[in-house]
Amino acid sequence: MPTILKRDSENLAPDNTVAPELKHSKSVEQQGTDDSKNVEVQSAYDRTSNLLAAWGAGRFKTGNVDAALAEFFTEDAVVDASSAAHSGVEAYKVHSGLAGVKEWFGYTDGFEFEGVKTAQVAGPAPGEVWLRFSSEKSTCKATGKSAETHGFNTFTWVGGKVTKMTAAVYNPASIAAIMSEEEVPILKPLSLPAFEPHPNPLEPFGEMMALWGAGEMSKEEVRALHCAADCVDDLTDTALATGPLGDVFKPQVGLDGLGAWMAHTDGQWEMSGVDAAPVVIAPGRVMMRLRCDVRHKITGKEAKGVQMFNELAYDADGKFVYNRHYFVNAPLLASIY
Repeated sequence: MPTILKRDSENLAPDNTVAPELKHSKSVEQQGTDDSKNVEVQSAYDRTSNLLAAWGAGRFKTGNVDAALAEFFTEDAVVDASSAAHSGVEAYKVHSGLAGVKEWFGYTDGFEFEGVKTAQVAGPAPGEVWLRFSSEKSTCKATGKSAETHGFNTFTWVGGKVTKMTAAVYNPASIAAIMSEEEVPILKPLSLPAFEPHPNPLEPFGEMMALWGAGEMSKEEVRALHCAADCVDDLTDTALATGPLGDVFKPQVGLDGLGAWMAHTDGQWEMSGVDAAPVVIAPGRVMMRLRCDVRHKITGKEAKGVQMFNELAYDADGKFVYNRHYFVNAPLLASIY
């Protein structure tokens, strides 16, 4: 667990958080339905499944593409992929209208995806769906180069159509590298530990957040009690890993690595306006949207509106196993250093 999740214990799980039971979260790991969801959320969930099926069937690249897109997106829909703009990939920007949506899917058609895994769940707001996407091998058709890739999307549905879709890419520099005609190093993501998933990961999530709010998780003996020995906090992003920060914003491994990350944030960050929204997205895994303001204690610089999605995993014993960060505005956070 990273200290960026630290907040007052009474605010760890907002009352309006939607946390569907795991058995009702459709994903590659487990599928089902949840009659308790309101009609709008249920429809949004099913419409997302239909959208993904249409994309997988090639309806957004061949045939009457305009009609296919209009079936799922409003005329003024927005695809916001700007979270990865610092990678230099031109497509990572805000795409507006159906023409922009078409442009986005044209970009995705430039890749061949193998070993795809997805997990989706109703988000914390009505009409919102969250989707985790990973590919064991994503190959750029233009260069033939490939890499393991991970991403996270949110869909906002109104009246059966998407009004906004966002894309957060794990370490987008790897996408830029496989698209480059030049010889650029391609960073392979650290393999995350295998584990037996906790049946209700929100329980250890809430417990550890409460400990964090009380300052207990900064103690080595408490981390040893609540975290797996081989735990990973993966903070990889090239916008943040510059100069000496390269030793900070990287995969922090084990209890010592976790301690180093906590020492960094405890010593240099002052957080305010923290808003966290967790949902169970897959067996043993909680996806949390974190929004906050961060002021650097040494430079005095402040970043307002820092946002990221964190995928946190917990094993059957309730121990923290890993956290993978999907930064929404990494350059903003980097600006405080």
